[in-house]
Amino acid sequence: MSWGIDEFAHRAIGYELLEYAERTPVPEASDPALLARLHVYNKDIVPERVAAYLAHLTGQAQRQWTMRDFAFAPPRRRSRHDWDEEEEDAPATAASQSPSDQNFYDLSIEFLGYLHCVEGVPYTKGELGRRELAKFILERHAGELEYQESMLESLQRDLTRRHGRKLPSTPKFRKYAHPLVPDHERLDRFLGGLLQLLNQLYYHTAALFELIPAWLRFLESCHLIDAALRVQTLRDIESLVEPLCQVCGNFADDPTLQQVLLRWCEDAAQAPPR
Repeated sequence: MSWGIDEFAHRAIGYELLEYAERTPVPEASDPALLARLHVYNKDIVPERVAAYLAHLTGQAQRQWTMRDFAFAPPRRRSRHDWDEEEEDAPATAASQSPSDQNFYDLSIEFLGYLHCVEGVPYTKGELGRRELAKFILERHAGELEYQESMLESLQRDLTRRHGRKLPSTPKFRKYAHPLVPDHERLDRFLGGLLQLLNQLYYHTAALFELIPAWLRFLESCHLIDAALRVQTLRDIESLVEPLCQVCGNFADDPTLQQVLLRWCEDAAQAPPR
């Protein structure tokens, strides 16, 4: 399928760039050997995009972020075409994102570099968690992670209406505190989607949740949040650790996922580097 081929090419370009950044002391976007490797997957490589990606990944961009850079446009109703094109743009091809979406993507790439250089996380593991974190933030902003009634709740509401009784108010999630910071309710729903019965993405789930403390430390180091919000957020989502450990404990193929989650609270207690 064409979407599968495109997604494979996007991922391959990203991993080629990560491998190049890891083995090259001074990464150069114009390196002919690098461009030749990228052209295997896409002939329409934009050197400026490669340069921007490497600059943010290696910390050379040195951009001073403010929350004005992430003034996301109001959510809009998504068409079928939007669902088909859900995968984010490849890091080396032409951009079609809004300025705020592009800024958020660049910030997430800076986070990937921070993970690798400051917290010692392998690029591949960091990229898996970064990609899911970006999906969560953007889906939440688009209103796709709001409360939904279960089938039983919908039936009960329908019966109440038929009997002419007053309908109870529809439950809603609380407003989240910050556009870049995960909240308990919507994160819970997003993780549940990753662990749906027919396609349980254990590694995606564990990578995302494990990296949240580091994401909050990174945001604080960029002066996008303060220490109080970081600490409060970690307290709010700490209750998700136990059920995630139970779920990952059922994944007998790899016990390290559960072991990583068991160390989550210890990692969450760490403050950002000064």
